[in-house]
Amino acid sequence: MTACADGHLFCLECAKKNAETTVGNGGFVFKCMDMSGCKAQFPPNELARFIDEKIKSLRDKLEAGEALRVV
Repeated sequence: MTACADGHLFCLECAKKNAETTVGNGGFVFKCMDMSGCKAQFPPNELARFIDEKIKSLRDKLEAGEALRVV
């Protein structure tokens, strides 16, 4: 199990699939999936438990691209 910053629990496989979908849609912020509307993100120590190097690399590239657009 993994948890968002507010403590909502999810299985690692569900969190991984959500991260893959987020990156596939061009996103880089992994938010809570709880149906309550929680907007908390997953802390770095939790992200390390369910995202692999490929997803981390893609997320980092998307985040860097966003930073360049903001500047």
